[in-house]
Amino acid sequence: MPQMPESENTAKDFVDAVIESWKEEKFIDLGDGHYRPERVIDERRAWWQMHHIGTNVLGRYALERENLGNLFKNAGYHMTAFRADALQKQGLLLCKSYDYSIDAKSSECMRDPNNTQQTLVSMFAKAKTDRQFTVKGEVEKSIWDGIVGKKANEASN
Repeated sequence: MPQMPESENTAKDFVDAVIESWKEEKFIDLGDGHYRPERVIDERRAWWQMHHIGTNVLGRYALERENLGNLFKNAGYHMTAFRADALQKQGLLLCKSYDYSIDAKSSECMRDPNNTQQTLVSMFAKAKTDRQFTVKGEVEKSIWDGIVGKKANEASN
């Protein structure tokens, strides 16, 4: 069996570690009165961690957004079913619009003359791009001199 190069192996280990951090333990009903613990991916945790937003308040925003969503989901415990259903639908639509705004903010690419903040998609594209260079110059330069930037006759002196 061929061995994976070290860099690919490291990337695979990193991805596995991230996916494992998204998992939480849930108990699955087997139907016969027994439950089996199983680790499944928490989709909300994965959704929040995949954003690339340069701000120090995103964590607090995530907390408030999730608390707001939980309030709307639990509306049925605090009022009649008819009112709770209407409030829950409207509230979850509001939360969905906040989620879309986070997605939009995450896809922004900010640049100025000194700094750049790339999007997650551009980081993946940059990681996959093959780096190439061409050596252009005079005929008397060797390839090594073209890379280092010295002329061949200066090296012989």
